[in-house]
Amino acid sequence: MNNDTTNKAAAAFAFINGALAEGRTVYVSTMLRCIEISPKVVAKFAKAGVPLFKMTEAGLRVAHGKTYNLIATPSMMLVGITAR
Repeated sequence: MNNDTTNKAAAAFAFINGALAEGRTVYVSTMLRCIEISPKVVAKFAKAGVPLFKMTEAGLRVAHGKTYNLIATPSMMLVGITAR
């Protein structure tokens, strides 16, 4: 994700999906908090018919209540994303 020509939102989405598929927990961190997202949480959202993460033209979004918050644009990451 260091290449400036890379779509950062798409790369982050691929990283998140890959980590969750491997059974790892994903951490989305802002300056104030860190959200822990396990494969179990994603399964609960899928069972409810609501995607936890979704890609839009604006970038990568994560569910927050009944809305979605932007966490990455094609040119910029707005949060830190790690997996364990």
